Amino acid sequence: MSKAIGIIIALLLIAGGVYFFVAGPADDSEEHVENDTGETEEPAGEESSEETTEPDTAKTAEETSSEEDTHERTEEETEEEPSEEDSTEPGADRNTSGNNYTAAEQCIMSQLTECEGVPTADRFQAYKDLARDGTLPQAPGSGCLPCAVKYSFEVKYGESRDIEAETSEVPQDGKTYTGSPESLVTTYLFSLPEYYNGANERTLDYLLPGSDAYSQLVDNKASGNFRDHMTYSVFIEEVESVSDGRYNVYAYREYSHENSGGVHDAYVKYDVVERDGHYYIQNYEELSSAPVE
Repeated sequence: MSKAIGIIIALLLIAGGVYFFVAGPADDSEEHVENDTGETEEPAGEESSEETTEPDTAKTAEETSSEEDTHERTEEETEEEPSEEDSTEPGADRNTSGNNYTAAEQCIMSQLTECEGVPTADRFQAYKDLARDGTLPQAPGSGCLPCAVKYSFEVKYGESRDIEAETSEVPQDGKTYTGSPESLVTTYLFSLPEYYNGANERTLDYLLPGSDAYSQLVDNKASGNFRDHMTYSVFIEEVESVSDGRYNVYAYREYSHENSGGVHDAYVKYDVVERDGHYYIQNYEELSSAPVE
């Protein structure tokens, strides 16, 4: 009996041991699975994903900012660039409409600074053409081209280059600019810009040496009040013979200078005398003067 009981107890102990052995590893396996699952579900993976995504996002923002800056600079450069149509520089009129100036016209539009090789006759013709088509306003009938150009630029643009009058061409043999009292006065008046602006002193040749007219002209230049002198037009109204070799020449002249306050129209009587076959101005008297409107 006791032997049977011992066998039963032994079997129970063996069964308990088997159960304990089987149950113990199963718990450890579950814990291991839970740990593995927890490690897999940890937010570390999400952080790694964000770190990978952030540089791409930053790069996109930088590229966007760069594109915006480039667009802004382009708009600013476009706004800053002057429009050719808005140009008000002297000489821009016909060039902006697609027409190119001839060499003679460019001479005029450069205010006589680009005239090399352009004959005098072509310069006068170019000025007439530019006045005719409205590019420049017409000066009031001047035979002095520098004076006419200066007048036109002053009227249109409100400013002009200080033009030094050009020396007139020397007359051909057998001809003279002073072959009569009226031609003497006309030539004298158109030579005044040359004298007052320092081109030459040939104007003194038209005045009787030692006369009141001669002294007055020299004093006027020395005073400095007649700089930038321009003659715009001359009209001889009448030549009156006073006596043998003496004449009164009545003339209208349009002129301006640094202190004239604009263009003036003056009516002047010139006393002309003949000496050794030459005519000279001995004296003059301004009878009236009024500003040109």
